[in-house]
Amino acid sequence: IVNNVIRQQAELRLQHIQHRAKEPSSLKKKLERAGAVESDDIGAAAKDLAGCRAVFYTNSDAARFQSSGIITDNFVVDWARTKIHHPQPGAADANLFISNNYVIRLKDERVALAEHAEFRDIWCELQVQTTLNHAWSEMEHDTIYKMPTLNGFGGALMQGIETRMKKIMRDYLLPAGYEFQKVVDDFE
Repeated sequence: IVNNVIRQQAELRLQHIQHRAKEPSSLKKKLERAGAVESDDIGAAAKDLAGCRAVFYTNSDAARFQSSGIITDNFVVDWARTKIHHPQPGAADANLFISNNYVIRLKDERVALAEHAEFRDIWCELQVQTTLNHAWSEMEHDTIYKMPTLNGFGGALMQGIETRMKKIMRDYLLPAGYEFQKVVDDFE
């Protein structure tokens, strides 16, 4: 749905859409951490049973999509579980990750259609990012987010990796994202 609606609007410069269902082993770990393995409503503990990432070229492309109404026209948004990740100036250990992660489900009009009926009341996560933030988040997901618990040398090495990942975002990707945006703005 997201892909089809975006493709109908030429001003939305989408690079690509990525989608996946959560792996059963990853879901089990998440439910264990939340104490919800025996729950009848695993969606309450895991908002990302399915996920979709819309990757745009620049910050303004992502902003244009978010203000287009596509999300709220087609989906119910759980604003309490939606997370907007942006750097906080002056924070000592600032989170440099940039992503708007909407927790959504199909609107009633959509699930009234036979082809979408099976998705009634199923929540998923729609992440909106730029190309640079997508590259960083893919690396971060496989190294930092899924970081094993290690002690001694292994723990120190993992801490060094996390520090380098933050440095890459702070020193290279954030400035590059703003410079790409400036190029596009100047060209336009």
